Amino acid sequence: MLRHMIAWRLQEELLGGLDASTRTLLRQTSIPRPGRPPVGSRITREYRGVLHQVEVAEKAFVYRGRPYRSLSEIAREITGARWNGPRFFGLRTVNVLLSFAQFERELSGERIRDKIAASKKRGMWMGGVPPLGYDLPTDPTTRALVVNCAEAEQVRMIFETYLRLGSVGAVEAYLSAAGVRSKAWVNRDGQPKGGKLLARGALYHLLRNRLYLGEIVHGDNVYAGAHPRIVEPELFSEVQSLLNEQRRVRRERPTRAATMPLKGIIFDAAGSPMCPSFTHCRHGKLHRYYVSAPLQQGRSAPKDPDLIRRLAAGEIESLVRDELLRLTNAAADAALETMVGALKRIDVEAREVRLTLARSMLRRSALVELETSDAHPTLAILTVPIRCKLRGGRSWIIAAPEGAHRPRPRIDRALVRALRVAHKSAAGMGWRATDGTLTRIDAKAPTSPYDRKVCRLAYLAPDIQRAILEGRQPLGLTLERLMREPIPAGWVDQRRAFGMP
Repeated sequence: MLRHMIAWRLQEELLGGLDASTRTLLRQTSIPRPGRPPVGSRITREYRGVLHQVEVAEKAFVYRGRPYRSLSEIAREITGARWNGPRFFGLRTVNVLLSFAQFERELSGERIRDKIAASKKRGMWMGGVPPLGYDLPTDPTTRALVVNCAEAEQVRMIFETYLRLGSVGAVEAYLSAAGVRSKAWVNRDGQPKGGKLLARGALYHLLRNRLYLGEIVHGDNVYAGAHPRIVEPELFSEVQSLLNEQRRVRRERPTRAATMPLKGIIFDAAGSPMCPSFTHCRHGKLHRYYVSAPLQQGRSAPKDPDLIRRLAAGEIESLVRDELLRLTNAAADAALETMVGALKRIDVEAREVRLTLARSMLRRSALVELETSDAHPTLAILTVPIRCKLRGGRSWIIAAPEGAHRPRPRIDRALVRALRVAHKSAAGMGWRATDGTLTRIDAKAPTSPYDRKVCRLAYLAPDIQRAILEGRQPLGLTLERLMREPIPAGWVDQRRAFGMP
């Protein structure tokens, strides 16, 4: 120890010791002072046979009906000596106990992890859903998986089929037609689980699973398992070689997914994601598309006239960029990649594109023409009418001509609710909505400024009110706008102000 001290001193004089920031961090690693208990808490302490109780108020501590600024003052009042209040009432001890409890939890977790590692090193199955081909252990001593003969034949068939077809996608289609399904089991609640068609991801995992060689994997280590193998090493090795060969070919292909700025946020009318896809024409020109995931996976899609399954990327990206330039403060020559952060979701249908945007990233003046999302008030929705041209199974967006199409009715629940409240409030003042007659002359207007603003909605033009109830109101006609802007008395002026045809 003395040697270390001397070495530290010599090096400290030569190179310098701990800087101020490091010393500060070291001081912060000590047991922190306990925070103020929440308001309404009661702190008790028995001292010399007398139970003392303190109630935590908002800005004081109340002891025997008298407020004190700190617990230390109360401790001195009780003991007649100088005491640290949190220590006297045991708050610091509680903090120490919590620290030890956290240490015990970490120590227990470390012991469990070590036990699992040691058990796997002995080849034991340490729980979870058993893979296809095996059943749960029946011997608690060895905890070895039990071979399911029927499923083991299926596993061997999957390995051999992959070698024969050479493609995981082809294996998926073959197994789907043959009716081969995943592992089926019953959970602790008695509910059946599994038993579904094997997807590509599950097949990749199955073909890479070294459990079928009679081995147990733990992290980067592989141990001999207590269970028997159901796939021969030669067959497993051939499958791994083919998988590695295909992976290398795939990685060597030039990837262009980075050129698709809308990936991950664009969806079709059925709610399925539209993924990047590429193809080359005879002259080598690259064409980019967004394709529905079910179509890429070879699955059938529901028959829906609004469902677009393959969309040319250039047109949709141009449309989205133009709208973002109009709604944000981006420069006129800004690329779509620099503005895509304002987008949360894009839904593409045959006659409209619906953009879900973050309100905080849009220009304030642009918010008046957007709908507020029902899911979250921090999001806004813009519906853009479009026309699509279908050619060769692919869709191209053509700008919708003026008046060619209006978006489908979308009822603004908040606006409809406010309109109904407005009529109820107007009726309370004696106003009759059927003919506008005032049946009482002694009624008073609502006292709240908010209620007075809401009440104005009852005096909108009838066609505007009907459009609101049917969800056909203009995009910019929102409750926020009606509450903020003056509502003209004339209906013609109202239609002109709110963009009604």
